[in-house]
Amino acid sequence: MTADGERPWLFVYAVAAFIYRTTVSIAIASFIATQYFVFGVLLAGLALFGTVVSPLVKGLKFILTDPKLNRRRSRAVTLTSAATGAVLALLFVVPLPYTTMAQGVVWAPDDTQIRTKTDGILTTLLVEPGRDAQAGEALAALEDPSLDSRVAVLEAQLAELRLRYDAARLGDRVQAQILQEQIASTQEILRVYRERQAGLIVRASQAGRLIVPGAVDLPGRYLRRGERIGYVLTADDPVVRVVVPQTDVDLIRSRTQGVAARLAEKPEEVRAGSILREVPGAQQEIPSLALATQGGGTIAVDASNPQKPVALQSIFVFDVQLAGGLPFNVLGERVYIRFDHGAEPIAWRALRSLRQVFLSQFRV
Repeated sequence: MTADGERPWLFVYAVAAFIYRTTVSIAIASFIATQYFVFGVLLAGLALFGTVVSPLVKGLKFILTDPKLNRRRSRAVTLTSAATGAVLALLFVVPLPYTTMAQGVVWAPDDTQIRTKTDGILTTLLVEPGRDAQAGEALAALEDPSLDSRVAVLEAQLAELRLRYDAARLGDRVQAQILQEQIASTQEILRVYRERQAGLIVRASQAGRLIVPGAVDLPGRYLRRGERIGYVLTADDPVVRVVVPQTDVDLIRSRTQGVAARLAEKPEEVRAGSILREVPGAQQEIPSLALATQGGGTIAVDASNPQKPVALQSIFVFDVQLAGGLPFNVLGERVYIRFDHGAEPIAWRALRSLRQVFLSQFRV
């Protein structure tokens, strides 16, 4: 006997208890399988039998043989078959929209970035940020007094060695040979220092719009070799660099039928896009801290390395090109990406997820 209103609660309790028992059994079996694989598989089989197979057998036996259904057995079989067929069709046949969500940042390709070729103090920007620059045009000037003095010393040493060589080549061939080798060595060193001296003038590698973030703070700042100053961009250069975990990369590679994007500053606007390229191979370096959990992203990072964002697990990087391009003033902005994979029944997705969990859990 049940009181009024108890049946819904008892139904909810039965479903919740089943889910709880199944979850605990699978968790215990998975843990044991990581230590003792055979015992874990046996335990998982017993849990599957106790939570799924045994209740199904008991239910079928009740429907087919229990005397309580003698007068209503055909109706019970029909309803059970119809309900089972409907559930199986919903799980295995009816396709539902299938998408993968990821985050990215507006990114400038590496070949558009302006980087210093030598160490030095940036004295001035020769082109005003926001103005168009031509390929090879000087963009910024650096200063390194020690480099200039070193070149002057090497030039003086080279001139002295040449004079000594001219004096010795007719009288002392051995000394002349030694001086000739010293001249060649000094010339090579001088060539390297002159290249570094020429690198104090930073030039554009392509034509485009000069973008320099924090331009007002750059003059007077000491820059290391390879440090980025800014970008020279054309309208089609900015892309969205998207980071996806290893569990989603095969699906994105093989089944992506469309790409949609929303910029964080304009979430109401949906932009169409396409995968432009994939950075080959897995990596752990995150392109931007905005994609890490500390910056509001989804990628967990290694807290023991605060200087460089490194993901705890392998990630894959895709560059997405948006239709109509991106404005230059959103570089570094967060972008929400949806990869459309068409439609697929729920059961096949669940089986794929279980397979991925199995492969990652047992490293097979």
